[in-house]
Formats: sequence, structure tokens, C-alpha cells
Amino acid sequence: MITDFNVKDANAFEQLNTEWITKYFELEPNDIKAFQNPKENIIDKGGRIFYLYQGETVVGTVSLVKVNDEIFELSKMAVTEKCKGQGAGNLLLQHAISEAKKMNIRKLFLIGNRKL
Repeated sequence: MITDFNVKDANAFEQLNTEWITKYFELEPNDIKAFQNPKENIIDKGGRIFYLYQGETVVGTVSLVKVNDEIFELSKMAVTEKCKGQGAGNLLLQHAISEAKKMNIRKLFLIGNRKL
């Protein structure tokens, strides 16, 4: 099941992303800021955060970060290690794209890193 952000599971957004980022990179100040208050830093600015649940546990997350009314960044996508290779990331990606279409987002972009 995929749902929109809820305050109850806000810590899962930070935990999953920190787990993923620190495996390959280092946390940056913008990451920490987003994780400390995702509602204020993403949701309240017009963005969205989605959670993927396995039972009662959040196992994945992805966000749409608003740049302007027509452009959003696909960001902060992470899946817990125990669910990797099971299609969880694809489910999150497809859901985010579907929601972006419903929001009439004209441009959706993802920043990658050559390291990966």
C-alpha cells in the first residue's frame, strides 16, 4: 500500500533516506534540513511525500519536491535493504509519476550521480 505523508511516520522518511545516502555518500546540509522537518520543508511548500508499507511498516519512500508550479524534482527515494530487488522502488516511481500527472506537473526531473 502506498499513502501520502503522515506525521506519525515522519521518522521513516529520515531513516530510510539516511540509510541509503550514507551507504553510498555523505549526508549534506540540505538532506538533514529536509529530514528534520519534511512537512515544513517539502509538504508545506507544495511538494508531496509518499510511503510504501509492508503491513504496518514503512519500507520505502519517495518525494516530489516543488521547484515552481510546473516543475518538480523526484527526490528522496529510498527502499529498505530487506525489500531491495522486489520491485518496491518501481512501485514508488510509478506512483510518483502517476501523482505528478494528476497534479498537472509539466516537468519532472531526477538528479543522479555517476557513482551509481
